[in-house]
Amino acid sequence: MKKSTAIFLFMLMFFFARAQHAENGPETKQQRIQIGVSYVFMNLDMKVHDMSISSVWQDVDFGTDELTNDEIDEINSIIDRTNTLNGLMLEAGMTFYQNPGSTWVVDGSLMLGIGNSRTKTYNNHTDTSEMVVKSNFSEPCFGVGFDIIHQFNPQWGLLIRPMAVVTFGSSDEIEDNMYPYVANFTETRDDKFVTFYERVNLMASYTAGKFKIALGPGLYFAQSHHNYKVERINNTNGDVLLDEISTDLVPRSFIDGVAAVEWNFAAPFTLNIFVGAGRDITARAGLYYKF
Repeated sequence: MKKSTAIFLFMLMFFFARAQHAENGPETKQQRIQIGVSYVFMNLDMKVHDMSISSVWQDVDFGTDELTNDEIDEINSIIDRTNTLNGLMLEAGMTFYQNPGSTWVVDGSLMLGIGNSRTKTYNNHTDTSEMVVKSNFSEPCFGVGFDIIHQFNPQWGLLIRPMAVVTFGSSDEIEDNMYPYVANFTETRDDKFVTFYERVNLMASYTAGKFKIALGPGLYFAQSHHNYKVERINNTNGDVLLDEISTDLVPRSFIDGVAAVEWNFAAPFTLNIFVGAGRDITARAGLYYKF
């Protein structure tokens, strides 16, 4: 999901809430604002979707080689790629729609923070680690999320929770066993990446006192684009050898089981914990202040 798409969805929900407000008359309950801080963790089992390799050696352009579907399938059959993300996010949100007599509530929030990522490539055929790419805990992350709630009665409800997160940056902490270092050359290696992650959870919720527990399935999708560049300069004659690999990665799975707990331990403070588990793992824990 591109940034413009996330902004469009956020504005769409805002205008929907304003339209409902105008239709149903002024609300007697004040809108609630929420601010907080959260920690996000994702560990995704990825596969190659697209890959291209290009080389320019001594000013000679050897062109770009686009891998075929058969070649990509062969890579995916022997290579494991794991993408791990840790993020620390500041959040600000509000209730868009909550009218007296209505069983529906719509909340939305924006997220902004920093994080780091780690991508590991492992060859099962040779039983070796081919590449590990790490970034510092300084890469920007931002996202948007919604809670669409239908309350059947004071205890039972339905919770629909869509969200989208994006992070991007550049990594120079690279362990590369596919392109080994060459004697008598000065080398620089750089990996520029951008990762999009979207998911929708559909959960049944139960409220008991200060706790709300929600369980259900989750659907998700991610796309991580990496542009890996290796530049070698001959220390004797100054010749430049440039290799560049462009890779698009997607998850091997798209569905998991999700569980969420909300604990209103000391109003107006609330602790929220969410876990999605299947072939991949997604977790989020946040402390929020509502007013």
